[in-house]
Amino acid sequence: MSFWNSAIERLETILADSGCEDGIVTLSVNHDADVCQYPKGVAMEGHFGGRSGQFITSEPVRANTRISFMFGAPLKNQKQRGAAGAIVNTVSAFLCLARRLQPCTPRLLRPLPCGTLPRGRGKTGLPRRPDAGARAGACITDR
Repeated sequence: MSFWNSAIERLETILADSGCEDGIVTLSVNHDADVCQYPKGVAMEGHFGGRSGQFITSEPVRANTRISFMFGAPLKNQKQRGAAGAIVNTVSAFLCLARRLQPCTPRLLRPLPCGTLPRGRGKTGLPRRPDAGARAGACITDR
């Protein structure tokens, strides 16, 4: 069982007999969303109950669908998994279960000041190089 199936089962339990499981989620593509540096694809955005959530995928779907479509679904291809991801994020936003609703925010995309070390680890799992931002021209100064 994948983590998607686990998340969907948990959401199904939370939504049981609430009436929300019969609600319609509108899936669309938001080409104006902030672009993250690592995920590849476009932001597929779901709208439900006045809230929205995003999921980055290379195979977006545009549809109006019931939340319950994904309950027990095998999610065999990337389009189905992407749609399920957008629906889970959107419904989690509506129920206030999730705090981050977009993969990237403008605050996370701004360049670091010169001399500031990037936190965390790079894609390889190794600590980030202290001069990586300056070499890439992502250094801001007061001048």
